[in-house]
Amino acid sequence: MDLQKIIVADTNVNVFVGGHGKPLLILHDERGFDENAEHIVEMCKTRRLVVISIPGFDGSELPDWVDTVDDLSYICLSALQSLGIFDIDVLGCSIGGWIAVEMAVKMPNLTTKLALCGPLGIKTGPVAKLDIPDIFAVSRDEADRILFCNPRKAFVDLESLSVEKLTAMTRNRETTTLLGWEPYFHNPKLRRRLHRVECPTLFLHGAEDKFTSRSYIESYASLIPSASIIEVAKTGHFVHLEAPSVFVDHVLRFFDEKTD
Repeated sequence: MDLQKIIVADTNVNVFVGGHGKPLLILHDERGFDENAEHIVEMCKTRRLVVISIPGFDGSELPDWVDTVDDLSYICLSALQSLGIFDIDVLGCSIGGWIAVEMAVKMPNLTTKLALCGPLGIKTGPVAKLDIPDIFAVSRDEADRILFCNPRKAFVDLESLSVEKLTAMTRNRETTTLLGWEPYFHNPKLRRRLHRVECPTLFLHGAEDKFTSRSYIESYASLIPSASIIEVAKTGHFVHLEAPSVFVDHVLRFFDEKTD
């Protein structure tokens, strides 16, 4: 994919563009962006992908004034404005799904259709109880069991990675902690803004996801006027990593369906 470097809000933002067909904006999950990931390669065959490397992840700059997903959503909106993009399908996974929703409530006309895979961002239950397990309080192995149906999918051979890749992984985790620590993976105000999402919205949920539960996703979807849910068997939180072909099939079918 081709890399474009733009400056918005005094921030250097990396944007990757590649593929053929109708444009599709992708906001990656907290593990970062891999242009060689199977779901990315498959979607490039029929869609022109626009991938914003979210500030703070991989090699993207994180300004010292940014400490919330709300902040990041404004940077991403400015990046699209700089690129001249105002009407586009959007796909967001996990924390990227949260950013996509924050963007959609700010500029409802921006998004034609919205697909969300395990999105974070809202509080659905009692104040004194977490909706989402605290992955910062458990070991790496336990976190992998929460996030993946098959924890072996989470394995990374650290010894085979370059210093650059190892640095990026560490940075991704640092940024995730910054954004999700307090309040824990949600914006207290976002729930009351979800009625502003005007476009058809699809939620993809891994049937074995122990991070964002089925009840959490159902509560999330119930707050968006035109939302539906597809559950994908034998997958955890990162459906796109555990069942990339199934994921791409559901996403592209949704985006290609004609609406009234």
